[in-house]
Amino acid sequence: MSALTGAVLAAAPDEVPHDAAGAIRFDIERQPLASALERYGALSGLPVFFDVALVEGRMATAVQGDYPAAAALQKLLEGTGIVAHPAGEGLRPAFVLQPAAPQTGRQQAAPREAPQMRQVYRRFDGLVQTRIHEALCPSLIAAPGDFRAAVQFHIDETGRVHQVRLLDSTGDSVRDAALLSALGELRLDWPPPEGMAQPVTLLIQRRRADRGDPCAGR
Repeated sequence: MSALTGAVLAAAPDEVPHDAAGAIRFDIERQPLASALERYGALSGLPVFFDVALVEGRMATAVQGDYPAAAALQKLLEGTGIVAHPAGEGLRPAFVLQPAAPQTGRQQAAPREAPQMRQVYRRFDGLVQTRIHEALCPSLIAAPGDFRAAVQFHIDETGRVHQVRLLDSTGDSVRDAALLSALGELRLDWPPPEGMAQPVTLLIQRRRADRGDPCAGR
């Protein structure tokens, strides 16, 4: 399970074998970014999550040749003002697209501030994942396991999760409703760090056979 920021929509096939470290032959012409991303997903076998409004009106850079998946996506996004953030684990990662951060004075703060803020964000990210696991695991249908899902939500100044929406169906309308219901009742131990980008996107991975039940002992 990974928690990220950004408004996203799932796109890409879900069962294509993939070697994350190997090069893939890409042949993507310059075209509207939305269609280029669909083509990228078909060729790479990797999910790319993005907001339709974010890519609307933007053109992709042509990608032709052999590239690792991440490098190909980076090249595809050149000049668009959009960046890709990795999500997921193992040999089958995923990517979330977000607007490139503007170069503000806050982002150019003293070097010692950045590691401190990264630690704060990692701690909060861990809290989000822990509390969501605790909310979902008791459910017979919504407990993480044999499905993949992407959910978006906001967290207010009291730590309450709200404006929850499912970005890509799990394939089961009952499970979809159970996920939304469980997350909509969630309140975290403390509010998000000041300046944290929202909404938050949660990518729930399928259970890996070598890692056992993610809800074991909960």
